[in-house]
Amino acid sequence: METATKRDEKREAILAAASQCFSRYGYEKTTLHDIGAAARLNKASLYYYYRNKEDLFIQVVLREAERYLTALQQQVAPLERATAKILAYLTGRLDYYRQVLNLHQLTLENLHRLEPLFDDVYRAVRERELEFLGELLQEGVQEREFLKLNAARTADALLTVADAVKHEAMQQARTHLASEVDYAPVQEKMSFTITLLLNGLRK
Repeated sequence: METATKRDEKREAILAAASQCFSRYGYEKTTLHDIGAAARLNKASLYYYYRNKEDLFIQVVLREAERYLTALQQQVAPLERATAKILAYLTGRLDYYRQVLNLHQLTLENLHRLEPLFDDVYRAVRERELEFLGELLQEGVQEREFLKLNAARTADALLTVADAVKHEAMQQARTHLASEVDYAPVQEKMSFTITLLLNGLRK
């Protein structure tokens, strides 16, 4: 019988191999055979650990998201004011999303098909993001940068608005049959909108 530790080690090895293959070949061209070869497992063995290529891809993205967001939180921590930290964090999330699409050569068509699965990634990291933003908002209140506020509800509102700006850009790209999203105006709109909201919280 395979122990839980061995199972976890194999799952990690498969994820590492999948991440390497998706980065090298892109999502569309990567096959389970490629991933199995990189992990030194046959294709049938992969199905024991993961349902299909889509499941593997989402797990890879989830792991990358957790690492990236943790690094981003550490990156914004030295900034002096809560407003700067929140703005840097929320615009940094958008940059991560762009990196995922580019790194894995994910087309808008594939993204549209995988969107329900991306919702799982979103839910998995959302609680941690809300907690982090809530802490920054409380910090702003304590430093008399913001008015007294409900940190949990305000964090949820900021995250919702940031995601709405990103979602709007994706929808417009699909509507206009664009092959990729132009992130420059999206980044500008994100910064403007979040700054506007944060200014409303100031004393």
